[in-house]
Amino acid sequence: MNITSFWLGVGLLFWSFQGHAEVSGDWEYSVSGGEVVITNYTGLGGVVQIPETLAGLPVKEIGALALSGKGITGLTIPYTIIRLGDNAFSANPGLSYVSISSNLTNLPTGVFASSGLSSFLIPNSVVKIGAGAFYECTNLTGITIPGS
Repeated sequence: MNITSFWLGVGLLFWSFQGHAEVSGDWEYSVSGGEVVITNYTGLGGVVQIPETLAGLPVKEIGALALSGKGITGLTIPYTIIRLGDNAFSANPGLSYVSISSNLTNLPTGVFASSGLSSFLIPNSVVKIGAGAFYECTNLTGITIPGS
């Protein structure tokens, strides 16, 4: 084995341990500070319930684009979720139902953009709605925005 092959092998071994997502069922995730961040959904779509825990740790965040364009028609976001990434659930034109955590304070940029929502109740906990949160939601006929 020459030195180039050796270092290439070491580099590949090192790369395989860097940035590698954890996987549990239909969920890819990372762990930071004892909290889980969902980074990708690999399921078949349809009605999706985001888990409260993965690997025995609380799921606290849905990362940017994590469930974007995944064929989701219904969505339940548990109370453990306190952060959503930009465009987390965008590009799901069949998405017609969302049950959202009352612990969220922010609906980020494009979070439900291009979804099939016809109505939406924003929880009282939300104090900020990002640009384009409901962009191109052409079925949206009613939205309840709390005083917060």
